[in-house]
Amino acid sequence: MKNLLVGLTAVLLLAGTALGVGTATVLGPAEVDPEETFEIQVDLQADELMVSYMFDGIMATGGAVPVSLDYVIGDAVGWDSNNALSVSLAAFPVGPVGTISKEATAGSGVCVSMQIQAPNAPDSFFDVYVTSGIYGNEMWEDVDLTAVEPLSIHITPEPVSALLLLAGIPMLRRRR
Repeated sequence: MKNLLVGLTAVLLLAGTALGVGTATVLGPAEVDPEETFEIQVDLQADELMVSYMFDGIMATGGAVPVSLDYVIGDAVGWDSNNALSVSLAAFPVGPVGTISKEATAGSGVCVSMQIQAPNAPDSFFDVYVTSGIYGNEMWEDVDLTAVEPLSIHITPEPVSALLLLAGIPMLRRRR
C-alpha cells in the first residue's frame, strides 16, 4: 500500500510539472503626468521553451488610450514579429495579442511593448494588465498563464493646483 501511495504521488507530481508554469507581467512607470504617452512592456516568463503565445488582451482602466503596439521588441528572445496577430487600437482591451517563435522555440523575456496615453485625471490611479492568455510549449500543449497583479500607475497632480492650495493658506489665517 505504501509503494502504491509513493508511486501515485510521483505520477501526480510529474503530470503537474509536464504542463509548466508561465506568467505575463506588465512593466512600466509607477507615475506619469496627465495625458502623457508612455511605454509598457509585457514580460512573458515560462519554466520551459515556448513555440507560441497569445494574450486575450491588454487592458487599461480609468480612461487610458492605446496609441501603438510593437512586436519587434520580442525579436530579441526569439519571437517572430512578421507572423504576429494584427489588432485594432481603437480602445482597450487591445487583443488578442500573440505570435509564434522564429526558430523551433523562443525563450522568456519581453515579448511585446505598447504605447499608452494616460487619462487626464490628476492625482488618480489606473491599472494596466494582461486579461488572460496561454503559451504553447515544445510538445504543442497549451498552458494557461498564471494571473499576475496589475501594474498600478499614479497620475501626478498638477503643480498649479498645488500652488493655488498653498496660496490659500495665508487667506485662511486672516479670516480669524
